[in-house]
Amino acid sequence: PQSQSLLKLLQTIEKNSYNDLEGDADISRGILAKYAAGERHFVGMKLTGAKLSGTLLSHSNFKRAELMLASLNETALEQCTFREAHLSGADMIGAYLKQADLSHAVLIGTDLSEATLAEASLIGSNLGGACLCEADLRCANLSEAILMGANLQGADLRGVNLFGSNLIDANLEDVIVDEPIVVDKSTISYPQPVP
Repeated sequence: PQSQSLLKLLQTIEKNSYNDLEGDADISRGILAKYAAGERHFVGMKLTGAKLSGTLLSHSNFKRAELMLASLNETALEQCTFREAHLSGADMIGAYLKQADLSHAVLIGTDLSEATLAEASLIGSNLGGACLCEADLRCANLSEAILMGANLQGADLRGVNLFGSNLIDANLEDVIVDEPIVVDKSTISYPQPVP
């Protein structure tokens, strides 16, 4: 029920975003021009549907920015700040987010497959239904994060802090860990052992 409502919301946003596609190119060019000129402060900007795949935006501040449905595949975002940003439905496949701050960000349904999130802060972030397949999350802080229904298949979770995280219905198949993940059983559902 809740996931269907979210899906409908994302579809509505996507449908409405297509009406502004001509502006997307201008938004993307504008961000890249500002970055090239030395600007790193993009706090609170409305960048829904921005096409920024394969670009360099490291050390930028996107706090509270609206990046729903943005294309950020294979984008260099090292040490960026995305605190309280809205990235639901964004494509971030292979993005480089080492030491990025995504605390309290909304990443519902975001595709972070094969992304590098080593040493990133995702404290209190909502990653419900997100895809983190084969993502590098070594030493990331996911405390108090919502990972309900997230797909973490094959993700590297060595040294990850999952204290207080909600992993109900998360796919933890083939995750790489250096020791068993110890979490509060009242908010976790464990995958069944393979016989």
